This record gives sequence, C-alpha cells and structure tokens, in this order.
Amino acid sequence: MRNPYYRNMYKNAPTEKLRRYFRRAWGDPTYVYDENEDTHLSKPEVEYLAQFAVGGMLKAFFKVRLARFDQTDTDEQKNSSRT
Repeated sequence: MRNPYYRNMYKNAPTEKLRRYFRRAWGDPTYVYDENEDTHLSKPEVEYLAQFAVGGMLKAFFKVRLARFDQTDTDEQKNSSRT
C-alpha cells in the first residue's frame, strides 16, 4: 500500500477483522475470501471507519449504521429491564 494515509488507517485498525475488511474493500489481490468468515463489524469497528469517512454519502452511511447499534442497545436495555 503506497498511500501513507491508507497504510496508517490499515495498520492502526483495532481488530484483524477490520484489516480483513480493508483488504476486501480495497481489492487486495493476495486476499482470499473465506465463506465462513463473519463479515459483520462491531460498533467500535464501525466507529473507527466513521472517523475516516470522506464525503456526505459515506458519512451518512456510517451514521445510519451507528444509529442501528444504538437502537439495538436501547432495545436490549428495555428488554432486560422488563425481566
């Protein structure tokens, strides 16, 4: 990876799963996709991606993804308080 911005974003990714996501997203020819691989990113991983979002559409995409995590957290808290 020649671009230092993307290289640092990749190197500083908090998880290996997020680094695999980058390799897949950036079309790394050495990356081999595993059908059993869990492709769902966690909230901290999506927050990391949102830090580097450029452009309105990408920022809006991550905002929606993060809102879904927040809604899920709220729903789980409501359900746990009922029991």
